[in-house]
Amino acid sequence: MDNLRRFDGRKFTLKVTVMGNSVLQTVLILADLICCAAAPPETGFSNLEKEYDHQVEVWAETHNKAESPAELIARYELFPLWNFFPRMLDLAVNAKTADESFAALGWVIEQGRSVGVDDRRSAVADNRALELLLHHHRTNTEIGPVCLVVAQYDSPAREAFLRAICEQPANTEARALSTFGLAKVLIQRRNRHFSKKMMPKDESPVSTYFERQRDLAYVELMQAADTGKLYIEAETLLERVQNEYAEQAYRYPATGKLSGSSLEQNLGNLAERALFELRNLSPERPIPDADGKDLDGRPFSLADHRGKVMVLTFWYSSCAPCLRAMKEERQIFDRFHTRPLVLLGVNTDKDVELARQTAAKHEATWPSLWDGDEKLAKRWNITGWPTTYVVDHRGQIVAQSDPRMPSFAALIERLVEDAERSAR
Repeated sequence: MDNLRRFDGRKFTLKVTVMGNSVLQTVLILADLICCAAAPPETGFSNLEKEYDHQVEVWAETHNKAESPAELIARYELFPLWNFFPRMLDLAVNAKTADESFAALGWVIEQGRSVGVDDRRSAVADNRALELLLHHHRTNTEIGPVCLVVAQYDSPAREAFLRAICEQPANTEARALSTFGLAKVLIQRRNRHFSKKMMPKDESPVSTYFERQRDLAYVELMQAADTGKLYIEAETLLERVQNEYAEQAYRYPATGKLSGSSLEQNLGNLAERALFELRNLSPERPIPDADGKDLDGRPFSLADHRGKVMVLTFWYSSCAPCLRAMKEERQIFDRFHTRPLVLLGVNTDKDVELARQTAAKHEATWPSLWDGDEKLAKRWNITGWPTTYVVDHRGQIVAQSDPRMPSFAALIERLVEDAERSAR
């Protein structure tokens, strides 16, 4: 793909060509200093981070109405992060203190939450940051907690980093957290492999563009994935955590603004949940039963819906992505409600009345189990919302997916047709 940028003060033009599709459009975008031809001199991690946050705010407001494929691609191409990756890495190399260098590298690694690490540009920055961390900061007291940030996304370099930290003889915390993190990465890879195998190919212009952007090393990693071996090693690592590091605290780094839950738990409890998820909620496993009361106090049980395709989503009222997914689920409901498909939810609001009001406002007329104490969410190791399970009519988990994906409806159509054939 060719991306041509011409800067003219505050106005610039971006041309985007997407794999020979008809989406060859020139998008004129007015931006308030989103991407600058000349970067200002660096004045330390804190100031650089503030500058980035400001540019992201301007970028988001400028592109908040992007809808067409060309506009969405342009929005992604103009994300300020692409300019800040090299600047933050340069700061890390030339920082006056080790703490500032460490914070800058942590910032780069954390950006997986923004663009993932399978884009070839983010992969280059991420790989360099991991290399610098191992070379210059391996003995930093926060290197163990950094492993939990590294483990949020899978890549060849992230796996190699975690394996290297697992071998640190003098730092028990680092060994414990990297062992747990490595298990999480392997489970991610296994689940993603299953999802990619099951999901229909999405040939929309935007998806095609992102496929072209993927890092080759990541593509090869996924192609070589052996789900059986990944299962065995992940299970072994989690059992090691239970046996050797059960009392180790689970904590995120204190240096830098690194995201993540500040869970005051030990690794033993978290490994137990992860093992339950691996053994019971992996693709091709039968969905465990869940029962209780729905939002109106009526009995709720997954077992009542055996024989139908199930779409089960964990959600809560103030979760914006959950509400966007709910809009797509409503379309699925309208399309398939007379066929062997059932939409179900698990709501984790503390206030059941709030949950009822939200469901009514967004026309989510299907049943939701109320899990106000998050007992089920914790047992199922739900760590991100929304989380959606797709289950076939035999009661087997097909994938963890996202109703907002363009290929989601095609997957449901295929599963519903299979259910209808079985019923004849």
